Amino acid sequence: MSIKSIVAGVVGAFLCAGTAQAQQAVQWRVEDGGNGHWYEGRLLSETSFISWRYARERARAVGGDLAVLNTLRESEWVFDNVASNTALWSLSMGPWIGAIQSPGASEPSGGWQWIDGTLLFSGFPWTPVHQPENAIYCGGDENRVCYWFGEGPPQPANRFADLVETGYCTVRPEGDWVTSAIVEWS
Repeated sequence: MSIKSIVAGVVGAFLCAGTAQAQQAVQWRVEDGGNGHWYEGRLLSETSFISWRYARERARAVGGDLAVLNTLRESEWVFDNVASNTALWSLSMGPWIGAIQSPGASEPSGGWQWIDGTLLFSGFPWTPVHQPENAIYCGGDENRVCYWFGEGPPQPANRFADLVETGYCTVRPEGDWVTSAIVEWS
């Protein structure tokens, strides 16, 4: 067997593995009014909470990053096609996304931006009751964003809450935590 055929086999196996990963993601196609990006909900733990930092590291490890939702339309599409999957939710908390609050920003609503440096769009769908709130009962500054069902029965919703970077909050007697993330590839 020649070196050329060995290299071709290794490259082919690598490309197939990369394709398998992309097939699990869903594309918001340009011809459907989208941006051409791919999105995937990733359950990163079935038994414990995950930090925002860990979620971002895992997203980058597969060549993407946490999702940046630039418009309400994109937010709705990602929710309908990815984030609404109940397997990605733990009690009231859904997946992490790539929104952060700038260090030293005025609390609770100042300085919110995406990991690419752009500001959250006007009308960002925070959960209508008290969000963002920077609640002290979660153990620190709430300066990261996850999906959150908000008020009413626990069910996925295209709503968001600020949360501590650890992804864990004791607002309920049994605790509440983030176990997943939305990964985006452009």
